[in-house]
Amino acid sequence: MIRYPLYENAILIAPASEKGFFSAYRKAYPDQHFDVLTIEAVEEMFLYQAAPEAIETLIQRGYASPQEVLEGLRHFQVGATYKSEKLRHLQPVFEGFLRQGLLYQSTNPYDFFRGRPIVIRGYADGKRIATSIESLPNIALSWDQIPPKRTTPIPLYRFASREEEIASLSHAIEADLFAGEKDIVIYGLEPKDLPLSSPLITFAKEKTVPVHSRVYIVDFSRENFGPVERENGVFSEEECRELKLPDAKELARRDAVESQALLRKVEVVWVSYAPGNSPISPWVEQADLFVPGKPQ
Repeated sequence: MIRYPLYENAILIAPASEKGFFSAYRKAYPDQHFDVLTIEAVEEMFLYQAAPEAIETLIQRGYASPQEVLEGLRHFQVGATYKSEKLRHLQPVFEGFLRQGLLYQSTNPYDFFRGRPIVIRGYADGKRIATSIESLPNIALSWDQIPPKRTTPIPLYRFASREEEIASLSHAIEADLFAGEKDIVIYGLEPKDLPLSSPLITFAKEKTVPVHSRVYIVDFSRENFGPVERENGVFSEEECRELKLPDAKELARRDAVESQALLRKVEVVWVSYAPGNSPISPWVEQADLFVPGKPQ
């Protein structure tokens, strides 16, 4: 594994699917110092944190969607002027929560980022990252080398029955084991679901893709990996933009972009999805992702 001088004292922003690469890299170069954060972790650093009592306070004040309101309050800024009447109504609530300690800043992101290079690895789109750190002074962003990815789309398999799918998957895994594969990772199944076992097989739940592994993703459903249809029932799209909250359209775009990046990783060799839950969305070009596998 090559040593990257760019990583020294750097803050690397990378998706969870790159966790496997960084685990292997740290073992190879334990003396090199760097921090790895997902974009979600970076965004959290710039938001107000909420005390456990904050939700109960909103419920007592009669808010019907306290969780959504609280998420909006976490995005408020001291001294900001908002166009929306709803946001102006919530401004005193925000200021009151600050005085009561129900909202607070637990870390100083500016101290954490000061003087350190920021390196992006594994994300297919830099829009969200740029938005999250735009308040940092003297930003210096670098893109790491693009991780290896397949040159042609991976087939997305769909089967007529669960039994047919398990049988086909088992044959594929047995062939890999016979060929000498030593690191097989399966998402979407429990050990009891597979009629074969091997110490070389790992059953995982998060989207970490270990480098040089063989990854099988079963049931590529909206709930697990594909774009999720979401709506914000409290704030309008314009209010989301004022608070710099992602609206439903932006959330769907982010999901699709990261799903696309995951499917293009060379380690992923099998993807199946439940009937009616195709991961194809308006945000992803069909030609980039979909090759007919075994249609129902």
